[in-house]
Amino acid sequence: MAKYAPLRAMLGTRAAKGETRVTLSFAEIEEVLGEPLPRSAREYQAWWSNEARPQPVQKHSWTDAGYRVEHVDLQAGVVSFVGEGRG
Repeated sequence: MAKYAPLRAMLGTRAAKGETRVTLSFAEIEEVLGEPLPRSAREYQAWWSNEARPQPVQKHSWTDAGYRVEHVDLQAGVVSFVGEGRG
């Protein structure tokens, strides 16, 4: 999970500021992480799943910050997060 800790921290900061929706490009996420997203993040919607099972490690970066993935556009390389209970 340490790999995605910077994303969790950034989203946590946004949540603390009251931002209920956050939309980021994959490039912006890679900048925050300091490394490229895995290929599966660009190819499979399931990588961005909010589902409890299986529990992908990256999911905790947004759920621990109080968000869930609302929408992913793989073609455009964009993901939108919404604050839990605020969407």
